[in-house]
Amino acid sequence: MLNARAGIAIASLALSKIEADPTERNRLINQAKAAYLQVINEAPTEFGANTLGGNWLWLGSTIADWEDAKEELSLLVDEG
Repeated sequence: MLNARAGIAIASLALSKIEADPTERNRLINQAKAAYLQVINEAPTEFGANTLGGNWLWLGSTIADWEDAKEELSLLVDEG
């Protein structure tokens, strides 16, 4: 389930960057933040780049997307 939540965080954040409607953009950002927080709170060490590299579900490009999303979402979460 957490793999799916990480995917939702990645996809929602990406969609928020191309969404023109501010209300929908905010909804997508909030969805991305919630999914990110669930993953980080429940299994922070299992979702690092080194650990994910051993998981057949995670390709190198997806791991890079996750690392980028984590960096951006951690800043958004810190902002409040």
